[in-house]
Amino acid sequence: MARIGIVYEQVKQAAEELAAKGENPTVDKVRDALGGGSKSTIAPMLKQWRHQHEQPTSLPHGLIQVIESLYQQLQKDAQFKWQRLEQEAHQLQLHLQDEVTKTTAKLAGCELELEQKRIALEHTTAKVEDLNEQNQHLKTQLKELQLKLEHHQDKQQQQQQHNKQLQQDNVQMQGQLQHLSEQSLRERQQLQAYAEQQQQNHLQQLNLASQKIEQMQQQQSLSNQNNHQLQLTNDNLNDKVNQLEEQLTQQQQVIQDLTLNHSIANEKLQDLTQQLKQADASLRIENQQISSLKNENQAQQLLITSLSQQNEQNQQLIQQFIQGKKND
Repeated sequence: MARIGIVYEQVKQAAEELAAKGENPTVDKVRDALGGGSKSTIAPMLKQWRHQHEQPTSLPHGLIQVIESLYQQLQKDAQFKWQRLEQEAHQLQLHLQDEVTKTTAKLAGCELELEQKRIALEHTTAKVEDLNEQNQHLKTQLKELQLKLEHHQDKQQQQQQHNKQLQQDNVQMQGQLQHLSEQSLRERQQLQAYAEQQQQNHLQQLNLASQKIEQMQQQQSLSNQNNHQLQLTNDNLNDKVNQLEEQLTQQQQVIQDLTLNHSIANEKLQDLTQQLKQADASLRIENQQISSLKNENQAQQLLITSLSQQNEQNQQLIQQFIQGKKND
């Protein structure tokens, strides 16, 4: 773009100052002397100044027109290439900025989603740990109940053995009673004189035996009641064990579901990590493309500089040719 305020008088003054120093007032030198400005603006003004200060020559008019046409064409070509390169560079810069913005937004979205997945995974892991602790606690309670059940079963078995022993004692006492009854009958028949006293003794023994049998029967009844109570307790414990086993099964199912969710979350996390790596790789490739385009832009800048230098050399050759014709 041309700098606002550059007029012919400024170009004329700068060209005359350069000519007074013995330098050839080219477009670049005038531009440097002015401190900036567009070459397309300075070139026509400098050309006008040259026409006003050139002396008539003996060159053919057709040759002068060809030289001027060639010079103007070179100026137009250089200016057109410079403007086209500026437009391409500007469009490329806008495109790259848009791509970088989109990539940055996509990368930020991936990072946010990754952070959300990480927090959800931490919550799931904490819940699994809590369930594992509850499962361990239930296992401990189940083990304690199993120990109590075994203790009650041992106690019940001991009571059953005790009842069996009581039954055996009862049978033995009944046998003894039968034996005593038979012995009493024989003694009564053999010793009728001493029958009453012996009979009284035997009756006392029979009463004692009957009392003992009654006590044993009471003990057996009490033992049966205890056995029934132990059986009820055993049934209750079995019911509690079944309930705990059902709870344990449910907890294990919940743990399996959470483990599956944990695996799915890990897979999603791996996918997001892979997408993030791909986005990073794409960003690196785009940065490389930007660097390559910058290098191409620099090469184009060098080409423009070279064309400008070539243009100056052509102008110098034209000046030398004109000066040689003047000398001739």
